[in-house]
Amino acid sequence: MKRTLCIILLSVSCVLYAQGQTYVQLYGGAGPANVHIGNMRNEPPSKHASVSKNALGYHFQLGIGRQWGNIFVTTGVGYMHTGRNVTYNYWANAIESPGVHNMRQARKSEDYNHVTVPLDIGYNIWLSEKLSLIPSLGVMGSYNTSVRFRQTDHINMASVYHITLFDLDHTYRGSGMRPFQTFSLWGIAQADLAYSLDSRISILAGVSYYRMLTNMINPEGYPVHAFPKRMYNHLLSFNAGIRVSLTSNSAARRYPLSSCGRW
Repeated sequence: MKRTLCIILLSVSCVLYAQGQTYVQLYGGAGPANVHIGNMRNEPPSKHASVSKNALGYHFQLGIGRQWGNIFVTTGVGYMHTGRNVTYNYWANAIESPGVHNMRQARKSEDYNHVTVPLDIGYNIWLSEKLSLIPSLGVMGSYNTSVRFRQTDHINMASVYHITLFDLDHTYRGSGMRPFQTFSLWGIAQADLAYSLDSRISILAGVSYYRMLTNMINPEGYPVHAFPKRMYNHLLSFNAGIRVSLTSNSAARRYPLSSCGRW
């Protein structure tokens, strides 16, 4: 993961110093977030069956980029919040019938916080003199700062017969992040409408999808049944932003594609 971040940083250097037009942008949005969870290790799926519902996710980014003709390459630094709402099963002793264990349900919310460094490549498609469509694809590295589980329904732990560590109210951060990974790699698919207010300033509106490509969790070294095998966070975000070119937008058409721009 650290090697991937180094590659992204080297690419950023190419973006900054190759011939072209520089721009900065402030960009952010919100939308449904969720987490794809693999089955608990060596457990029948029914025992830990849960219903995962979308939670509100959001992100914002301060970006910098270069434009060569209709090609845009953008990077920056940002913050992203993902998560999900869960209804899950657990086992508890039946107080009225000693020795009998009943399956019960409880609800919890999961919150994941990430510091992000994206790198995406877009292509400008002119729709009119002032309006254009910019689809783009990219990758993103994230530093995962914290994971927080919060119980929505109170659980009487005195009656609990079987519950996993994954279902307990707890916050993981810093040196206590394990078994959650500190670094993750994401894929990005995005489409923006850009409207030029003048030769330098454009308003952006669009949609983006962020999908974690590397496993968010490494359960090795923990008791069997304690954590799931796989976790992949994702966010569908509806965005808005502003882009400011450091030279006139019309000048971008005069710049030929450099070797760095031909990725």
